[in-house]
Amino acid sequence: MYRIFPTNIIDTIFTIITAIQLYLLGARYVLKEIHRKLSSKVRKLSSHEPDIPDDLTNYVAVVTGGSRGIGLSAAKDLYRRGCIVIVTSSASSQMERDKMAEEARESVKPTVNSGNILVWPIDFREMSSVFDFVARFNKEYGYLDILINNAGVMFVDKNVTTDGFEYHYQINYLSHVLLTWLLLPALNKANKKGPARVVNVS
Repeated sequence: MYRIFPTNIIDTIFTIITAIQLYLLGARYVLKEIHRKLSSKVRKLSSHEPDIPDDLTNYVAVVTGGSRGIGLSAAKDLYRRGCIVIVTSSASSQMERDKMAEEARESVKPTVNSGNILVWPIDFREMSSVFDFVARFNKEYGYLDILINNAGVMFVDKNVTTDGFEYHYQINYLSHVLLTWLLLPALNKANKKGPARVVNVS
């Protein structure tokens, strides 16, 4: 003999199924709206031109880790626009640093011929090296328009710097914080054509 479900149970099941259907329908609508709005924002961002002037004459930039990769590309683009770009390098040989600067300059066709690429030594494993770099910069320039903190290391054997910090922590973070802090007075004296910029590459 078959047991027939009471009417109230059937009504309850029907109500639950209807609620689930309505919920899924609403969720689908919400997801479509989110997708539409995100797509619109992505289109706006992709069509947005970066607010970097084509002529960076008299601008000074510091790019850490600019001997290759993202840093080198950024340094070349700034130089192309007429900016004086100081690239940091851990290379101890002046001849090696001069060669790096020359190769970078020769690989770019500048649109404004007022720029230059210089390679200065800095060792982010030693905070004293950061102090020396900033002292030299303040003596030779005194103002800074663009600072790109790009240098960093990965998968280095666990070790401790002479300052007593773990390698990754000091090179990728502490020394760059120190560099930025020491360069704040120069950044505050930036070229009056626009505010100074600090870009942190992570």
